[in-house]
Amino acid sequence: MRFLTTLLVASLATPAFAAAYQAAPVAKPDVKVVARDVFWRCDGSQCRAKDPDSRPATVCAQLVKKVGRLNSFTVSGTAFGAAALEKCNASAR
Repeated sequence: MRFLTTLLVASLATPAFAAAYQAAPVAKPDVKVVARDVFWRCDGSQCRAKDPDSRPATVCAQLVKKVGRLNSFTVSGTAFGAAALEKCNASAR
């Protein structure tokens, strides 16, 4: 599953939309959402945003409130560890 997510992220990242944030929701239809002033494009398996923020844990928590639990959350190429991701997912409704 992790390989598939990584492969999907690599295939979706384009120079026109070089994401600083990437997240993989557990299940969410195609949506565009704003969470903590960050514009996200979600395609059902990946959410991407290009506006970096100095508080990634807060950005993650705000996204979870909009799209539900995440399988992964990456900031500028560095993935959240299991504990940070679980803490983020605790913000889900």
